[in-house]
Amino acid sequence: MVADSKIPSPSGRGIKGEGKILPARILRLCRMLRKRQTTTEAKIWTCLRNRRLLGAKFRRQHPINKYIVDFYCHGAKLVVEIDDGGHNRVRVAQALQPVLQYL
Repeated sequence: MVADSKIPSPSGRGIKGEGKILPARILRLCRMLRKRQTTTEAKIWTCLRNRRLLGAKFRRQHPINKYIVDFYCHGAKLVVEIDDGGHNRVRVAQALQPVLQYL
């Protein structure tokens, strides 16, 4: 089992080199979601990765509290969620209400 991890890793990138403790189950879920990304997410990630969009640094499948967002830009405090159209849009919109209120 993976022990709790710190995000970002304690290599000096976080506040005083320390990140927030991330439960191992959330870390595993983020990794699984990255590996199982949809075609739409893969296309958008190609455009966002390596600071390709206006030099902004994006993270994919990033945890924010108890939620995992598709893409997150810390510098702009911007969350991007993808709706592939394969979902029931009303149900997805209802499920996202608590997330949007939190963010």
